[in-house]
Amino acid sequence: MGQAGYRDEDANACQWRAPAPAARAATMTLYLWREAPLVATVAVAAALPAVVAALSAPALLSYAPAADLLAPIAEARAMASGAAPAPSVSAPLDLVLLLGADFFFEAPGRIHLGAKALAALIAAGLVACFASVRFSLAQAAFLAAATAAFVAAPLAGPHEAAFALATASAISFLSAPAQETRLRAGLEGALAGLVLFALWMSSAILALAGVAALSACPFLSGRRGFTRYAAAVTAAGLCVALAEAAAPGMAAARAATVTEALSAARAAASVSAFDFAPLAPGALMVLLVAAIFGGREHIRNAYAAGAFLVIGWAAALAAGAAPALVFPFAAALAVFSTASPFYDGVFRAHDRASIAVSGAAGLLALGLAAGLFGQSTEQFLRQARAGAAAPDATVEAFAIVQPPERAIKRWVAEGRFQTEEARALFPLTPADQSAMLIAAGAKARALADQGYEVAILAEGDIACVIA
Repeated sequence: MGQAGYRDEDANACQWRAPAPAARAATMTLYLWREAPLVATVAVAAALPAVVAALSAPALLSYAPAADLLAPIAEARAMASGAAPAPSVSAPLDLVLLLGADFFFEAPGRIHLGAKALAALIAAGLVACFASVRFSLAQAAFLAAATAAFVAAPLAGPHEAAFALATASAISFLSAPAQETRLRAGLEGALAGLVLFALWMSSAILALAGVAALSACPFLSGRRGFTRYAAAVTAAGLCVALAEAAAPGMAAARAATVTEALSAARAAASVSAFDFAPLAPGALMVLLVAAIFGGREHIRNAYAAGAFLVIGWAAALAAGAAPALVFPFAAALAVFSTASPFYDGVFRAHDRASIAVSGAAGLLALGLAAGLFGQSTEQFLRQARAGAAAPDATVEAFAIVQPPERAIKRWVAEGRFQTEEARALFPLTPADQSAMLIAAGAKARALADQGYEVAILAEGDIACVIA
């Protein structure tokens, strides 16, 4: 018998069955496990660059009109002052994050950036907590970094933050930890239940998707699955009851947002935050390879990863979020989870074909997370360029910048809009609206200094933010 467990004559006849010790040693680094505290620390450290990038940005890049970014801040301040009851607001959790950032920052754009950074840190922390006992060191770090970058990206919004929370909680429901205890199952279930409640306060559609993942928890999350399930249901139920007691009508109001969110998602025409076209084929390839390599012995893990991909994709689209994050997470479940078929082909003496497939699948799964991180990095660079080209008054007043309208500037320079009628046919750009809001605020303050009583009438009650 040879080193790989095959007869010597078979190994000579089929060289792909021969062992590959050097390649096996390199592949083992992808699947390397470490103690959970160390893995969680490394994962959080990998997520910090995206958080710091959001906090240190001088202005927020946005394709939306400035008024659309000021309205949530005004709504958050109204909720904090009691002028707007909590059940009547659109997304209480999102407004709480804005209020937290409002405590440290003054300009609206900086408030949004602070809320993004806080949400990114929370989501990455959840990923680090759950992934540290389910995935390898490399995969946990890559997932945490991709999650933080996904949430903190300039073009990402509250829906992306909620989707990141839903994705993080789903991995605790759909995969078993390497070391399971009753205490761990109870704590993880309680934490996941808190996440489900947070989703209910942000996006009811994603909360329902989280409940769908929770229903599979007793069967996929290990021998303590029922303990984890019961703890999650108990924690979420207690939070809902406390919220209803503190703000009567909250449960009914949140349930009514499901149909409203579906209508809003269908009517939305905003610029997509992320391009998932480069990620989807890679994720599908990883799932297919894992299913073939694992065979019937690992078919349940393949089904779980595939269902997670399909349901997560559909839930993101229904909630109006970019579905890009679901692809690296689905690949991680298929390749790096404790039910993955690849560990046997790496940590035991095996032939070079198994090593090649295991290494390729692992690299591709990590590459999906790296690709998502790269898209976020490109957005941060675009934000920096737009901030450098924006008027100083806009950056100082709102800390919101829009991409330069190069085609419009060229048409104006060419004299295509000479008449008033031609200029009136062209709608105001977001940059024009920002300039108008700055001028209106300055005029209102000047009149107030002269003793006049001034009121700014604007949709969404954004006057408190402008002035």
